[in-house]
Amino acid sequence: MSDQAKDASRFAVAGRVPSSALIDKVLRAVPEAPNTTLDEHTVDLLCARLRESAQLLSEFTLTSNPPDRAESFRYLLLMLAYAIDAGLLNPDPLEPMFSQPYRLHLLDWGGASPDSVYRRAMLRDDRLYRVYGRLGNAKYFSIDFRQSSPACTILRDELNADADGNFEIFLGGPPRDTNWWPLGSGTSGLVVREFFDDWLAAARSHLRIDCLDGETAPRPELRGSRVAAEFDVIGEWIREGAIRYWVEQSISLAADAKNRFLPDLKRTDTKLPVTTFGWWELAPDEALIVELADPNAEFWGLHLVTSLWRTLDYANRVTTHNIAQAHRDRDGSYRFAVSAADPGVFNWLDTMGLGCGVLILRFCRAANAVPPRTTVVKLTEIANALPATRPCTPEERRAQIAERREGVARMICD
Repeated sequence: MSDQAKDASRFAVAGRVPSSALIDKVLRAVPEAPNTTLDEHTVDLLCARLRESAQLLSEFTLTSNPPDRAESFRYLLLMLAYAIDAGLLNPDPLEPMFSQPYRLHLLDWGGASPDSVYRRAMLRDDRLYRVYGRLGNAKYFSIDFRQSSPACTILRDELNADADGNFEIFLGGPPRDTNWWPLGSGTSGLVVREFFDDWLAAARSHLRIDCLDGETAPRPELRGSRVAAEFDVIGEWIREGAIRYWVEQSISLAADAKNRFLPDLKRTDTKLPVTTFGWWELAPDEALIVELADPNAEFWGLHLVTSLWRTLDYANRVTTHNIAQAHRDRDGSYRFAVSAADPGVFNWLDTMGLGCGVLILRFCRAANAVPPRTTVVKLTEIANALPATRPCTPEERRAQIAERREGVARMICD
């Protein structure tokens, strides 16, 4: 097996997205090596893997036009920041804390939902933890065990919270009669998802976590072997988990679902939100009309991501709509126009000048979760294609974006 094949196998878990949690998981296994030398060659592997990542991007034909190529190489820089955060800035699982994995409106991996506040904490599957706090007003709340076998997700109504939303659960260690979940083999952390429809009224949960049988965490950053491995592993993950995996996903999606949604729904057998994916590929004078029948859902959200699955700026642009934000036509359906130019309709999805990318639709507790129908039209045909939809003047668009900016600030910054 070649060195590159061995590297790739670290982040190629059958049936799983190569989560950034794997960076920390690999680094935990780095052995002591007192004779490790740190010098100018320590960064050689990282630099080599960044070059290999750039080569993958240069060969990615879906981003051959100038705006998409510029976005893809900027994404490489963003993933360097993202991977360093995931690999170096996590509290030790013996002294865990919840933190947000990234500033989602600026830095994103894997098409995360703009309607969600994500938080993470690192764990070990051989320890006992207490998770406690007060729940907010999210339409959907879950605690997902990272890299756990078997998979495990805890929903809000399983937390046995009191009338004020206060709860306490225990993870791992000896079994307890109530409020306890085992930590499956390989569990390396938790991901908390909170989905909000009304961003202005969003109230995040207050969450805390303690390791009840830990000790003072070691200081891995003071070991030369660990530091050398950080350069190595971060470079590998960028190439395989941030670039190669999403390139392959988009090539497949573009071939199977150009300007339409795939017919199948994902994650229907889990407690996570159900998803469906589509691919948009448009000329500057074209728009994609997306027609969503009312899913009769507690929550749904539709948004655009790049061909490398980075969520487009949703604070300063209208790149997403959800059940509370979108205009609903008189017949009960929701209709959207995906385009680079503003078509003057309220339910616009702004491609920000990119030629192609991914549409992601999430449903929570939907009675009628079906993929939307789509049609490509010329921008000049928007009025005929959407005769009954809500128009939007430039002044109304500015007000719409101002409200989004305030909503993002309240939801993830305040």
